[in-house]
Amino acid sequence: MKLQSLIASVASIGLAALGIANANKIVLSGDTNIAGGLPGGEQVDAGSQQFFLNVLGAGANVAVQDTTAQSVTDDAELINDFYSSQAGVTSTLLSNMAVLDATVLSGLDLFVSLVPDDDYSAAELNALSNFVSGGGVLFLLADNNNFPTQNGRINTLLASLGSSMSVVPNTVFDFGFQTATGGQIGVGALTAGVSSFTYAAPSELAVGMGAEQLLFGTGGQLFMASEGFVSGPEVPLPAAPLLFASGFAALYASRKRKD
Repeated sequence: MKLQSLIASVASIGLAALGIANANKIVLSGDTNIAGGLPGGEQVDAGSQQFFLNVLGAGANVAVQDTTAQSVTDDAELINDFYSSQAGVTSTLLSNMAVLDATVLSGLDLFVSLVPDDDYSAAELNALSNFVSGGGVLFLLADNNNFPTQNGRINTLLASLGSSMSVVPNTVFDFGFQTATGGQIGVGALTAGVSSFTYAAPSELAVGMGAEQLLFGTGGQLFMASEGFVSGPEVPLPAAPLLFASGFAALYASRKRKD
């Protein structure tokens, strides 16, 4: 392959990678009780509210799918009410029976699902994949070892999306409402401006190298992570192929001058 062709190929790979960096945005929580930090919750917390705003970002259209899971229905309503209270934001509480298809997901910037009641059909998995790959944000809230079936459904969805994140089965820690501060809060796009965060008795999460680890329990257990969010002012990793390509270009130009 000629050097010019190699440079073009590498550059094109870099551009494709940069495109991916702004899509596939998934947030995974090991706890539904994080809604307790929102207005009307058990332990209202400004940092928790900032986190939920960071997840929405510049979005304006939200849907929160309700659940019949005991003690979690109030959390779905708290999240929906919080987003509805934001200026310029429309949030809808979907029935737990709602079929997730292109019609339901169309126009949404953020879709929130708490411990889903039913298995995802193949059509729903496909619709959610299209939603995420199209730039929508998917916020999934699992819970502790009292919800093994629901957590398993979330893991099935994550696997179908090619996510490196999952809920560790049959785990629970930090009983009762807690406030994460200091070293329990990781650095990422979603924790900007977050100095405290409310949670209670979550499941632990497992993540791959591409995920941002955001919130930790008192023993260092990860319970909040995300993929696809660009954090900090540094150059995102997917830009590396472009830098590599530009180095090739400089090398080629230098060689041409010598010739």
